[in-house]
Amino acid sequence: AMPKIQIFGLIIATRRTFLGGSIALLEQNITFVVNIFMIMKKFLKNLGLWIIIAMVIGIVVGVFMGPEASMFKPLGDLFIQLIKMLVVPLVLVSIVSGASALGETKSAGLIGGLSIAFMIITSVISIVVALVLGEMFQPGAAISQATVTSLVEGYETTPSGAAPAMGFWDTVIGMIPANPIEALAKGDILQIIIFGLFVGFGISALNSEKRQRITSGLNSILDALIWCIGKVMLVAPFGVFGLIADATGTFGFDVLLQVANV
Repeated sequence: AMPKIQIFGLIIATRRTFLGGSIALLEQNITFVVNIFMIMKKFLKNLGLWIIIAMVIGIVVGVFMGPEASMFKPLGDLFIQLIKMLVVPLVLVSIVSGASALGETKSAGLIGGLSIAFMIITSVISIVVALVLGEMFQPGAAISQATVTSLVEGYETTPSGAAPAMGFWDTVIGMIPANPIEALAKGDILQIIIFGLFVGFGISALNSEKRQRITSGLNSILDALIWCIGKVMLVAPFGVFGLIADATGTFGFDVLLQVANV
């Protein structure tokens, strides 16, 4: 028979081994839970993934509910209105802020001319590329007239004649807003950019102290607008869900699939 002291030591050693193994297992479990939590945290912050999930859910809801899925359309309209509310002020303030930071009047005029020339050149290039790609791939050729009719059904459209052709100088003059407030109200981005450049160059022509105060205020407003855009984007999945559910329920999944394959 083993002495009592040896038995007691064996029990203590066994308990230490058991406790050590339990502690190691507990540490592994805690590490696993923490890793899962970090993965879920990244998942929850991935806005793009949530938008894709909202699109899928919107398609499923639209397929099952049919035209009744239009009840979710206000979610999409609300999201679009929030974006529209912020886009025009964001464009104007960012253009004015950037142009006013140039400082010297001569450099402002040079960069302003280059900016306008860059916009014109890139616009021409984009038009040419669009025409070439449209001629090559013929988008919409595979969609039947019945599908086109179903897409426009339910929307109020008024027939109008072809828009009059605009010459070069008509286009250039049309870039300059006769009424900047009207351009802002209509959301004419090109006219807003031109107006913002002129105002920014005017601010850059001021003395350093005045220019610094105005530029600082503009940058603060720009930061506030960017913050607002970030908060609006948080509801983007709900807006996408509402728009996709309404489109799928109204036109049908088959019609949307044909449009997606264009």
